[in-house]
Amino acid sequence: MPGLGAYWWGVIGSAEKKLRLEAEQALAAGQYGPAGTDYTNCSKSSPTAAGLTDYRFFQALCDLQIQYSSVTTTPEITLDKTSQFLENQDAGLLKQHGAKAGEGFLSGSTT
Repeated sequence: MPGLGAYWWGVIGSAEKKLRLEAEQALAAGQYGPAGTDYTNCSKSSPTAAGLTDYRFFQALCDLQIQYSSVTTTPEITLDKTSQFLENQDAGLLKQHGAKAGEGFLSGSTT
């Protein structure tokens, strides 16, 4: 039944695409909690997806942004998490999107 398999993969791909678009919109709007959750769900729904590295990167970026706005953490913890983020991410994605982490760090450090 190749028709059923193709249909099933189409349904999964469509749901993943919708979730990814929701995550991108939430991230752009600064809604890091919902965006991070959506990126995590994208990773879980399609663990072999070509975009898995991207999903994990953006989920970690959302977690970092949440860390920057936390009022219950110390500067040392924030610096440690920032350092871990920068060390553990794909170099290409960091080059392309790393400025977002820097912006959050700078805006979080002024409050």
